[in-house]
Amino acid sequence: MKKLVTSLVAMAILISCLAPCALASNEDRYMDEEVIMPRYEVINYITAGLTISDSGRASCSATAGVLPGYRVELLAELQQKNGTRWTTIHDWSTSGSNRVEVSGPWYVMPGYSYCVKVTVTIYDASGNFVEAPVEYSPVRDY
Repeated sequence: MKKLVTSLVAMAILISCLAPCALASNEDRYMDEEVIMPRYEVINYITAGLTISDSGRASCSATAGVLPGYRVELLAELQQKNGTRWTTIHDWSTSGSNRVEVSGPWYVMPGYSYCVKVTVTIYDASGNFVEAPVEYSPVRDY
């Protein structure tokens, strides 16, 4: 009887040691599907968009939506990568409440990478700074 109990305890320990390994193998399948989204205090969303036509016309856009009662300043910068350095070549800005957006064209030079950097600065009703996150569009080569 003592051998039977010892064997059962040994098997239980062995199974409990192997179970985490079996469960961990399934975890890799879900790691690529998980999307991590930043959480902001009062911002509902920020978008940054950039398309470049064959003629070099860059169409830039940026939007931000916030909770009611807050003031928004939005700055969208078209940036060009020169070596390892990003330089702003043109910008658009606006301010308002609830939802703000800017968009505009700009012609770019071939042989460089471009992106739109969006900075959204939020103030409460008293004019106090709340937050100022930065988002980037995907990089486009031209």
